[in-house]
Amino acid sequence: MLLALTDRRAVIQLESRHLKITVPGEDDTLTVPMRLFDRVIVAVVARISICLLEGLLERKFPMMFRSRGGGYLGGFYPAGSDDIERKKRQYLSLQNKDIAPVVALLEAKIYNQKRVLQKRSAPGKDVSAECRKISSLMKSLKRSADRDILRGVEGRVAALYFRALGRIVPRWCNFSGRHRRPPKDPVNALLSYSYAVLAGELEILIRLYNLDPAIGFFHTSAGRASSLVLDLMEVFRPAFCDNLVLSLLNRKIFQPRHFDFDPGSGRVSLTREGRRLFFLHWEKKREHILSDEGELKTWRGIWRDQVSHWVKYLLQKETPHFYRMR
Repeated sequence: MLLALTDRRAVIQLESRHLKITVPGEDDTLTVPMRLFDRVIVAVVARISICLLEGLLERKFPMMFRSRGGGYLGGFYPAGSDDIERKKRQYLSLQNKDIAPVVALLEAKIYNQKRVLQKRSAPGKDVSAECRKISSLMKSLKRSADRDILRGVEGRVAALYFRALGRIVPRWCNFSGRHRRPPKDPVNALLSYSYAVLAGELEILIRLYNLDPAIGFFHTSAGRASSLVLDLMEVFRPAFCDNLVLSLLNRKIFQPRHFDFDPGSGRVSLTREGRRLFFLHWEKKREHILSDEGELKTWRGIWRDQVSHWVKYLLQKETPHFYRMR
């Protein structure tokens, strides 16, 4: 279970095997047994003691810090047994020009984007034209061995995909396409926030598997971005995040009151209540059980298996495999 701090006034302390959370000016104190959760996300500036951090790490609990807009700031992760062979294979992979993992990744991602549109299509929300064009572009992936051309195909699909999403989301969202910096409407605010939280979830798993999150195979390793995190999360952007955002908006769980609109910068972000509501539904979906590869799994189990598949590929035990929606 996830413990998410969304109130900047919160003070969190460790008492024995419980976390004690108080908010100055309010009478209620929340005491949570540590056995009930497996990670902590701090979504605002909160007061946290070094003793708490030490206690969490001793119990193998990761803690992630996020900006108000959901951006990943960093985290504390428990130490694991260092597997030199896995990291060595990662570093050697930087010299490997094998295009097969990139093609397999983009095929799975684009397939998932098309499945999202097909599942969300309804009278008055027809997206069949975009789906046909996406199918055609998907076929072109295998005909190219050039990463720049593959990125071009990915970009063309993204334009079609987000244009189609504009007919699926409620009109009050004023969604006109993907805008990240800054998010300019409620849809983009939720998409950016959910992608950032997903990146944190996958980084935890990547570190638990003793991989270097900075060494990817598709996104550049330059800068501070965790390239492998960005790579492995691609297939889950549509399959998990986009589906979650569409459900939250189309089921009217999120309303305009859950967003802050800054007329100066044009930025749209989640309110405190919006962040609380988001994490509530994120956790419900994360623990939802679905069928994958003939087994019943939670989404966390599917994410873990995706990291495991990548480890097996690095060790040359299987071909590249990436998650596809049913």
